[in-house]
Amino acid sequence: MAEESEPSTTTSAAVTTTITEQSPVDMTVTTDEDTLVIQLPQEVKTLPVIVIHFISYEKTDTGYKFYYSIDDNNCNADFILTSVVVDNMDVTSVCDIKDFAVTKGSSTEGSFTIAYNKITPNSLMKFTGNWINNDTGTVEYLSFYYEASLELMTENN
Repeated sequence: MAEESEPSTTTSAAVTTTITEQSPVDMTVTTDEDTLVIQLPQEVKTLPVIVIHFISYEKTDTGYKFYYSIDDNNCNADFILTSVVVDNMDVTSVCDIKDFAVTKGSSTEGSFTIAYNKITPNSLMKFTGNWINNDTGTVEYLSFYYEASLELMTENN
């Protein structure tokens, strides 16, 4: 049986993120309390597992605006969204962000809106896409997804 390694922890102003070694059985990477990252098994990667911190949100006239941050991961990459789902409802067409980009040497902060008014504090959002290494031009993580809970975003802020 493989020996389990100690998790690495990083702290940002909004949340603490812990990344543990991936289990070869379920390939789950555990992150902060309000974001869960799941990936499917694939070949060896040159990109690290990149955590998107979904920090907070606010209600707008047409839906919700969400704020996020991504730590500097010492790479150039894009997470190209293939779907955005809120409580089993596909809202990709009413989400105004199509990718999350990271640039070597800097952290990223931003926001996006989802023009969907049926989001509740218990809603679960799921962002699915592919991570592309911009330095090599290769897709490294297929069908990678992030889950974010509005309830926990509220509790953490």
